[in-house]
This record gives sequence, C-alpha cells and structure tokens, in this order.
Amino acid sequence: MAAFVLSRLSSEPPKTTRGSKDTAPLKLPFSPVSLPTNFTGSSEQSSESPTLSPQEVAKAKRSPVDLLEVIDPSYGRAPHLELLNSYLKRCEAREIRRLMIFMPPQHGKSTTTSKGLASHWIGSFPDEPVILASYGQSWAEHWGRESRDLIEEYGEAIWGLKVRQDSKAAGRWQLEGHKGGMTAVGIGGATTGRGAGLFLIDDPVKDQEEARSSIIQQRNIDWYQTVVKTRLAQNGVIILIMTRWHENDLAGWLLRTEGHAWTVLNLPALAERDDDPLERPIGGPLWPEKFSADYLAEVRHGAIDPESGERKGGTTAYWFNAMYQQRPTEEEGGRFKRFWWQRYDALPSTPVTGFNAVDTAGYDSKTSGDYAVIHSACRIGHSVYSTHVQRGHWEFPELVQRCKNIQAENHWPLLIEDVPWAKPLIQSLRQQGLAVIPFAPGGHSKEARADAVTPYIEAAQWYLPIGASWVDDFIEEHAAFPNGAHDDQVDSSSMLGLRMFQPAIPQRARLSPQRNGQQNYRRLG
Repeated sequence: MAAFVLSRLSSEPPKTTRGSKDTAPLKLPFSPVSLPTNFTGSSEQSSESPTLSPQEVAKAKRSPVDLLEVIDPSYGRAPHLELLNSYLKRCEAREIRRLMIFMPPQHGKSTTTSKGLASHWIGSFPDEPVILASYGQSWAEHWGRESRDLIEEYGEAIWGLKVRQDSKAAGRWQLEGHKGGMTAVGIGGATTGRGAGLFLIDDPVKDQEEARSSIIQQRNIDWYQTVVKTRLAQNGVIILIMTRWHENDLAGWLLRTEGHAWTVLNLPALAERDDDPLERPIGGPLWPEKFSADYLAEVRHGAIDPESGERKGGTTAYWFNAMYQQRPTEEEGGRFKRFWWQRYDALPSTPVTGFNAVDTAGYDSKTSGDYAVIHSACRIGHSVYSTHVQRGHWEFPELVQRCKNIQAENHWPLLIEDVPWAKPLIQSLRQQGLAVIPFAPGGHSKEARADAVTPYIEAAQWYLPIGASWVDDFIEEHAAFPNGAHDDQVDSSSMLGLRMFQPAIPQRARLSPQRNGQQNYRRLG
C-alpha cells in the first residue's frame, strides 16, 4: 500500500518573477511616483543580477518555498504549502523518490512544485536535468518559462549559475557549463535523448472531457510506461501533481499497480478526518485565507436563496468530491449505482410502517470523524420511501433532542444499532418514553449488510424525494461505498432495508453464509 498522508485544475495563477522575458511592458493608467531600481519598463531583462543579502541567499538555498518567498515576498506561505515543502525537501534528499500530490484547484501546488521545486532543484543539482510534462505543450512551457526566468534573474546571485544564451527556449533550456536545465513538453511530446534527475508530471488531464475519456487515460498510462520510466536517471525522482478527476486516472492506475512504491500527500479542500496532518477540525478549509468554508459551501451547494434561505445550484457531489476532496468514484457507482434510485414528488399513499434509523458512529472514539445520521423512511407496498435524512457532528444532548423531534413529527419508532457506544442513547430515549428498537448487527460486516439491501434498490424499490437538499450527498456516499470517506448514511439504509424487507426473519439468519470469499444474499420479502 502507498504511504498516505491525511490530503485543471491546479491552474492557480502563478507569480511571475521580476524581469520576465515573456511579460509584456507594464502600462499604467497613472504616472508612477517611484519604481524599484531594477524595473526596466520593458520586457528586456536588466543585465545586472538583483542584489540579495547573504541572509536572503542562504534562505533561498534552503528549500523551494524559501526560494519563492525570497524572490516574491507576496508568495503565500500557508501551512499546507509548508507541509508540501517538507515533502519536496525529502524528494531532494532522495528520501522520497515517488510522490503524488493531490490538492484542490488554485491551492498553490503547481507554483510551489513546478516553479519552486523545479528551480530549486536546478540550482541545487545543476547537472541533473528536469523534465516537466503536462496535458498540453503550452501549459508545460508556461512552467518552463517561469523556471527559466527565475534562474536567469536569480541563478547567478544564489548559485552562481547562468542560462545558456544559445539554449533558452521555454520548452528547452540549459545551464552554462553544466548538464542541467529543463525540458517542458506536453504528454506525448518528444523527450528522446533527454534524461531527467527529476520528472514532474503536472496535470496530465486537462478537463472533465479528457477525464471521462478512456482513450486519454490509456494514453497517459502508456506514456508513463514507455517515456517517464525510460527517461529517469537511476536515482531519479518522479512527482505527480494533480487534482483527481476520475478513479481510473493515471494516479488511480499507479496506486493499483505499484502503490507500494509511492508516497501520497492528499489534502482535501475540507478536512474529513480527525488525524488531519494540519490538525484541522472536521470541515476545516485547507486555505481559509483564500478559500473559506463559506466559499467552499457556495462552490458545492450554490449561493443562498434569499427567499428560502437555502443554498441552490453549485457543483454536483460527484465532481466536488473528485476535484476538491480528491475522492473520485466510478461514474455509475460501486455497490450502489447512481441510476438505481427512484424519485417521488409526494408519497403515493399513507405509509403502513416507518422507522427513523439512527447511526451513532460519531460517538465511537475510534471514528469520531464520522457523522451521526437520522434517516427516516417508510414502506408502502413493496417499496421504501426515504422522507428525510439529517446528519452532523452532534453532542449527546443535541442528538437526543433531534431523535425526540423526529419521532414527534412522524410517530415512527427509532431504530438504533445496538453497539456499546449507542447504549446510553437507547437508555436515555427509553427513559423519556420514546419508542426505540435496538438493531442487532448479528456479527455481519457493514459490507455484508449493504449487499443484502442492494437488490431492492436495483429493483427500483427505493425512492428519494425530488428537490430535497440532502439527496445528492446521500447518493454519492452510497456510490462511493465502501471506499468513500464516510459510510454513515449507508449504514442507516442497511438498517432500514433489513428491517422493512426482512422483518420476520431472525437477524442472524437474514444473510446467507460466505461462499468463495464472497458474501451472498437471498432475495427476501
């Protein structure tokens, strides 16, 4: 297994170094009062290297982030970029030779790696060339240009290095008197005869259209096997920088085939685990100064409608989980296909029976990053109708009150999994006169319980309300099961399905025994 750390977009607007040869003359709508002494007023670079203090030179040599901060004081040295920097330093030390970096769009991963690390590597190892590849030639050359301009302006002052004047194209440039330099190509571009001490792959997929293309994904895999590995020096480093678009992307394939060789830095936009490496609370944003929790809520769920007070619009859970949370899933879904779920506008008749399934995983100290869930559903004829789902990280008194409120509203019993950490809740609710039915798991895994329910959903016997705000996330959690970040809503569905479709069968007899390592189900009810 790969070593995981709790982690186009990546098109964050990069900072351009002073004196860039590819920057057009600056046109000001007013007369400048004063300008830096090294400002030339044109695209021609000053012939003199900028003056750096000995302290600045020493700092620039320390790490990629230190280098970026020295040349551009406005570079945002955020905590997540400090963490990224620590991994890049380990790559330079050859402690890590295969690194994947998964981060949301616009969070600085490309600037820090494809500009900061690439330049710092060339300065620190002037005889070890860098190859940078991306989905297209122009994007790759953008970063080749950024690194070239940085070395042209600061290379002599920091490392005593210069760019060869007869080899300085953005797509291929070299150092004077050394073997190092940079080649920047689009995937599929020519790298014949060019070796690499560092091979950077920055955004191998351009957009969702390419992400969904099996042809593009296979092209990337073939290119990795035939080009990347053959161009790498014996002690070379490969770094893959990307936003996850699809489970079958290059990163997904590498993790399945050679995951043991890779270290993965995975930083979702919103924290999902208690052991987050940045010690963020659950739901805490990765870069709050630029992308607050409110902003990300708007990206996901849309702006607040002033009339209803609810968020409307936004990004689907499928794409948000992939691009922002780095959790791509199968387009159709895994055990629970997205298209299996039926929709209803109003209940067709009065329910015969209903339950409020309560999943209390949030009270298990080992999984306190999970949610508590109250899932209300009823059975009408041969079908189940989910009427409402609520979930959150609630303290015990709030969960008790929510259970009381929902039973007062629909008069259905509370179905609570009979596990040690839920017993205080069961006892408290019973003492207050509420109808509670303990649900015994029967020694079966949550996967086995889910497998026993999926036939009814596949048979179009489970309905979700049209327009309910919780439905999208509900479907996505089921589609990602059992590999998603959360499974609390799935657990609640399993409880409801087993209770309503198989009510008369003893709990331990409801699932057939395993055969050939697979849990089988019997169609019951």
